[in-house]
Amino acid sequence: MNILGIDTSTNCCAVGFSRASEKGIMHIQKEILKSNTGHSEHILGMIERIFHAQNITTDQLNLIVISIGPGSFTGLRIGMSVAKGLAFVCNIPIVGIHSLDAIGADFAEEKIMAAISSRKNEFYCAMYSFGKRDSDILIRNTEDVNHLSKSRKIISDIENNIFESPHEKIQINPFSLNKLGFEKFRLKGSDSILNIEPAYVQSFGGKRL
Repeated sequence: MNILGIDTSTNCCAVGFSRASEKGIMHIQKEILKSNTGHSEHILGMIERIFHAQNITTDQLNLIVISIGPGSFTGLRIGMSVAKGLAFVCNIPIVGIHSLDAIGADFAEEKIMAAISSRKNEFYCAMYSFGKRDSDILIRNTEDVNHLSKSRKIISDIENNIFESPHEKIQINPFSLNKLGFEKFRLKGSDSILNIEPAYVQSFGGKRL
């Protein structure tokens, strides 16, 4: 099974190509590009470069995994449009994965708080224990993040450590998206291309994911 993962939830575009079978998943190639001019200028070129390097076409794709957020409203819409366009035109199954879950999956041996910057002094965040989410996804300010994180390391997309807890900056790994997407597809099948949408998290009092 050939899998293409796409993330545009932060200021970085990320694309990853993996192959999966009953024996597991093998991660082949990824490209992550910080974009200050807009994801729409880069995402298709990144996909084309991976296709060229791996000598594959869209006809050989078996699954598309798209990060559904939370994250940048504009970025999520761009990534979703590209993923749904490919899935529809080429009749490829598609699954959506929360961007914070992809971060949490990279920390399977510890307890963390994953946080993605929303706007000034606010973050989309959730708790993870050994790779599994054990809280709702909510939007919180810096003070709340410091209070809720307690002794957990904070993993976020920001450059500077403004938190009281230990902090590590990372970008969302498209290979983690592909792993979670493959597991979801194997257990539950694909998402509906008509119903899959970005997961927007509202401010306090809004929906929880």
